[in-house]
Amino acid sequence: MAPVPKLVLSYFQIGGRAEPVRLACVIGKVAFTNQVIDFKNWAMVKSQYPLGRVPLLEIEPQQEEGGSSKVAIGQSQAILRFVGTLGNLYPTNDPIKAAQIDSFIDATLDAVAGIELSFLGPVRSLLSTEEWSEDEKLAMRKRLVTDQARGLPYYLLYFEQALVNNSIQNASNYWLVGDSITIADLCLHRITSWIGSGILSGIPADLVDQYPALKKHYTAIEALPQVLAFRKKYPTPYTTFDYVPDEDMAKREL
Repeated sequence: MAPVPKLVLSYFQIGGRAEPVRLACVIGKVAFTNQVIDFKNWAMVKSQYPLGRVPLLEIEPQQEEGGSSKVAIGQSQAILRFVGTLGNLYPTNDPIKAAQIDSFIDATLDAVAGIELSFLGPVRSLLSTEEWSEDEKLAMRKRLVTDQARGLPYYLLYFEQALVNNSIQNASNYWLVGDSITIADLCLHRITSWIGSGILSGIPADLVDQYPALKKHYTAIEALPQVLAFRKKYPTPYTTFDYVPDEDMAKREL
């Protein structure tokens, strides 16, 4: 078996786009370095990152002989699939299951597109040369919350039904695909934790409460022994740290 590469994940002190990657490492028992970028320094270092964006994963292959060649990977979903492959949370020999997982991941991106647009605003999104007022931003978020055909309820109901349908096929599990957790679940967890955090003005923190399967899904991930241990040892705001899977935890099955 090829030596496991050294991984360095660079992102801010928050969960954000990097959180599914962190959790994939934790659940998949993949060692990594969490490299924190200070928000105050971002403007000065932004140009050093592909497309001026993070997260960024630096991969240093551990070669048995000779030197090594470091590789830098941008784009959160590419990083997540790579880490998911290392941690057996994304299949390499089942293209149908991989496609199902990819489908749910794409749906989570669609689900948060409106929220992210409300953060970026019309100027950075090239929609206008003038920014929205705070009232206009809140009005947009209100539409996201109340529109049953195109807003958050549409997507949350879709995921709710997917979880219920999969639980019927795979008795008593909380996952989107098959009978074990995958990286698709971590992308969905990002949505429910983001909404439930209460930091999104205009979007109720209890919005997910009316979807019982989604609530169970969130709770199931947070209750995993690996995640509980990680949360206790590395609370937010994150600092720079080296994560090494606990040997005792590695013996437990999900």
